[in-house]
Amino acid sequence: RGGHPAAVVVAVAPGTPAGAVPEVGAPEQEVVDIPLDGTPAPARGAYGTAAAAPAPGAL
Repeated sequence: RGGHPAAVVVAVAPGTPAGAVPEVGAPEQEVVDIPLDGTPAPARGAYGTAAAAPAPGAL
């Protein structure tokens, strides 16, 4: 309501790069391959066996 608009101050952590942000896939970004150990994830639904165990204190 009236007055002057408040200035917006953005805090930047030390060491944070400033300037234009390149678009995704821009030539400035090098492509890095992430090696995987080759261990496959468990099959979907193969880990739902906890319901078969008795509830704590039910013995």
